[in-house]
Amino acid sequence: MQRFVLPLRLLVSASLSRTHLSRPFVFGFASGTSLVALESAFRDTNNLAFPLTSTAIRTMSRLFHTATDSASALVTPLLPKALCDGDASASTLSGLPVPVTMAQMLLPDDANPAGQVHGGVILRLIDQAAFAAATKYFNQGRESDSPPGVAALAHIDQVNFHKPIQIGEVAEVIAHVTYTSEHSIEVSVHVYAENPLTGVKRLTNTARTWYVVKQFSAESFMRRVGRRTEAMTKFPTLSVPQLDVVAQQPKDDGRARYTNLKADRKLEAEAASTEAAKREVDAQQPTLIHVLLPSDCFSNGVAQAGAIMKLMDTAAGVVAFRHCRSNVVTASLESMDFKVPAFNGSLVEVYAKPIFTSSRSMDIEVIVITQDSLSGSRDIATSSIFTFVALDENRRPKTIEPITPTTDEEKRKFAKRQAKYEQRKIQRQAAKAVAAGAGSKP
Repeated sequence: MQRFVLPLRLLVSASLSRTHLSRPFVFGFASGTSLVALESAFRDTNNLAFPLTSTAIRTMSRLFHTATDSASALVTPLLPKALCDGDASASTLSGLPVPVTMAQMLLPDDANPAGQVHGGVILRLIDQAAFAAATKYFNQGRESDSPPGVAALAHIDQVNFHKPIQIGEVAEVIAHVTYTSEHSIEVSVHVYAENPLTGVKRLTNTARTWYVVKQFSAESFMRRVGRRTEAMTKFPTLSVPQLDVVAQQPKDDGRARYTNLKADRKLEAEAASTEAAKREVDAQQPTLIHVLLPSDCFSNGVAQAGAIMKLMDTAAGVVAFRHCRSNVVTASLESMDFKVPAFNGSLVEVYAKPIFTSSRSMDIEVIVITQDSLSGSRDIATSSIFTFVALDENRRPKTIEPITPTTDEEKRKFAKRQAKYEQRKIQRQAAKAVAAGAGSKP
């Protein structure tokens, strides 16, 4: 008897069934079971907690009829050993990544001037789904005597905008836990756009996020009283239940990503100067000023990181539009650390400045400062570099007028970004060569 434990989303794609479950189901079958027998077993709805279409039944039957060791290896890396050994009791579910799926119809108020979905809207959806996945994972796996916790975004890796999402399409955001360290949770996020008229779905965005977990408190930060930043930072960062994966390779890959992340953050911290950054932004006018409202925050009054990222994307878009004098779209944004929280009623100042241009792209540095509206204290909350592409009247990339750095600092940043641009260009060309070579093989 060969036993499989699978998250539902791995079994039935949204194109086959609209059912979404966060728990796995377990079943066994004998090797060599006929296709007819498998289809009959899947039709036995007494053994299933959800309805399946005929197409889904046929697809799943073929999947397991042709199951091999390689297919099993593909299925099992993110599943707890206890479950794969046949123990499906509730106590073993704590190590299982809990996928979170969010779906939202994109409407005209989500559009940018080009008529496509605003990049900031997508960033906000990514944070909401990842926040839910991390918070749910922690609280399902914590010990019964441990306090409940709420996830807080600490770091986000580069976010890629592979394809635009059009107004009227449905954005489906899938977030799942892929690695845990002692005090952090890695959540991978994929965004798909589905045309509701044709049912065609495509991958549009990918991101990798890292969350820490703070002890949940009944105290609300929605009220504009006291020094909320100090109070929030005093909440302990909680230990995270560890992800008990089956295969060694995903463990090693996750540990390598975590180690590299720590090293990169250490180098950036050593190279960065908070005071220098403050002096730099103080020498210019903010591109955007915004008062955080309850709609920008979670229920306890702490600002959503996605809301901050949307403001950053908007400010970067303003700078790109002023320079290009045409429609512009977000192509990517680099990793960012969230240093201090913001709250309901806080004043957010967003400073955006172009630092590099290639023939068809533009890099914009964005720095966010949060200000307590009562005490007047100001802190750098986060920063990142957004890459934009200019579009012509046919929505095709167009040539961008180059910028000319003048100060030593501007020249240093321009040279650094140019080196990164050339490196990415070489990587894209190598990837295309590999893809072309693979496509030419019989």
